[in-house]
Amino acid sequence: MKEQKEALYMPQGLKKRREYFDGYGQKEFGITLISVLIAVLFSFLAYGLSGNRVGAIFLVLAIPAGTILSITKDGSNISITDQIRFMVEFRKSQKKYRYIARNEWE
Repeated sequence: MKEQKEALYMPQGLKKRREYFDGYGQKEFGITLISVLIAVLFSFLAYGLSGNRVGAIFLVLAIPAGTILSITKDGSNISITDQIRFMVEFRKSQKKYRYIARNEWE
């Protein structure tokens, strides 16, 4: 009799958390809401100081849009802000060797 081996099926691409679309979940939505509140405050301040409605509307639209673009994660689960944070941490972790080249025979 032939022995049948049962292959273990392991699905790929499952997420631990709920995402509204790829790379944008509940955590990112909360950050976006905070940025909307900040944008509204800045727009009221800008409108109060300058009286320019177009600039105030631009702030309300541009700040949350920039936030969404910078915190949405790609296929490798890294966002633009994560990448910048990794670069800053790497830069801080590097040792600096101050070396002055001198002629040793003089």
